[in-house]
Amino acid sequence: MARRSCASSSLSDQAAPCQSASVFIALPATLLALAELAATAIPIRINYDAPAGCPKQDAFFDAVRARTDRVRKAQGDEPRVDVNVHVSRVDRGFHGEMHEVVNQSETSTRSVDGATCKEVVEALSLTAALSFDPEAHPPEPAEVSARPSKAAAPNAPRPKTPVCPAPPPALSLEIGLSVLGTVVDTSAFASGGALSVMLLRDANASTSSALQLSLLFASTGLPPAPEDHRTRFAAIALDVCPFRHHSGSLEFAPCALAALGVLELSGSRLTQPETVDRAWWSAGVDLQVSWLLGRNFVFEGALAATVPLVRHRYFASSPDHLVAGTPAISPLVRAGLGYRF
Repeated sequence: MARRSCASSSLSDQAAPCQSASVFIALPATLLALAELAATAIPIRINYDAPAGCPKQDAFFDAVRARTDRVRKAQGDEPRVDVNVHVSRVDRGFHGEMHEVVNQSETSTRSVDGATCKEVVEALSLTAALSFDPEAHPPEPAEVSARPSKAAAPNAPRPKTPVCPAPPPALSLEIGLSVLGTVVDTSAFASGGALSVMLLRDANASTSSALQLSLLFASTGLPPAPEDHRTRFAAIALDVCPFRHHSGSLEFAPCALAALGVLELSGSRLTQPETVDRAWWSAGVDLQVSWLLGRNFVFEGALAATVPLVRHRYFASSPDHLVAGTPAISPLVRAGLGYRF
C-alpha cells in the first residue's frame, strides 16, 4: 500500500486526508494564477516519466480528469500549469514525485511510495486533482447491472454481477545494441557487436521473466590477431531468463543460453590459403545485469560461458601444423545500451 509524504497511508479515494493544509498551503500563489488562466477548466500539461510497465501518460491525465472537471489539456503555447510527474523503482516497490509549475513558480514536491506502480500513479493523480479542485471526487464506478423493474415478479432472480478478470501481467519490449568479446577458437580473442530484442513480463514489483533473441558478430581482425589465419563468427543466441530480480534501478537475471551459427577460418600468409566454414552449436549459462538509467534507457551487461557441442581442429599443410581448434569452453562478455517500450 502506498504512503504519501503527508500523514495518510491509504490510496483510496474515499480516505484522502492529504487534501489538508499540506497541499493547499504550498499553492496559494498557484491557485490565484490558475483563476486567471481560465474561468472554467484550467489548462494543464503533464510531463510524465515512469518505468516500462507503468500506466502511460494519457492514463495519468484520464485519472485526474475522472476526479474533477476543472482541468483540460493545454493547447499550443497558451498559459498553462505544468504538472511534472516522475516514478522510479525502489527496493520495496515504486517511488513517485510530483510538483507543479505556473508563471515560473514551482510548488513543493509531493512524494508517494507504493508496492506497485499503478498504486503510486493513482495516488499522484488524486493529489494533482485536489491541488486544482478541493472538491475533487472519486471516479464514478461503472454500472455493472441494471436495477430490476418495479413490475418484475417479487421472486424473479436478480441478475448476476459479472466478475472482472484480473489484468494480465505487464509486458514490455527492449531493443539493445552492445559490443562483445568472445573466444571461438583457441588461437585468439574475437571482438564484435550484438543486436538484441528482449520481451519482458512483470510478475510483481520485484520479479519478472524475459526471453531475449540476439544476433552476434565477432572477428579476430584486431591486434593481436594470429598471422596465419583470421576467424569470423556469426550466430543467433537465445536467452531464457525465468527469474529476473529487481533491486531499485538494478536487475539481475541468471539465464540459459543457446547459440547456433557459423565459424569461418581463412588462411593467410600460406602457400595455398583456404577458407573453411563450420557450423557452431553451443549451450551454457548467462548472467545478465541491467541498470535503469531513466526515460526508458537501460545499460546492459552480460557474462556467459557456453560449451561447444561440436568441436573442430584446423591445420595448415599437415596435421603436424595445428592452426587452431574449438575451445572446450567459450566465454562471452557483452556491454551496451537498450531502450524499453
